[in-house]
Amino acid sequence: MVERADLVIVLTDVNSHGGVQLARRICQRLGRAALIVRRCGAAQFQNLLDALAARGQRDLAAALAS
Repeated sequence: MVERADLVIVLTDVNSHGGVQLARRICQRLGRAALIVRRCGAAQFQNLLDALAARGQRDLAAALAS
């Protein structure tokens, strides 16, 4: 799954310390972004998606302007 992901969200509240460290190492090895959070509710997840969409639009506009 990590290989296909643009961003990996690792929840620390439900994962062991070793599991979190393993996820971070895999993301680093594969060059994937990792967001480490204690927990992520629906509203926080929606805010994250909105921020990623806005960032993507800015990146696209900058690429088109170049």
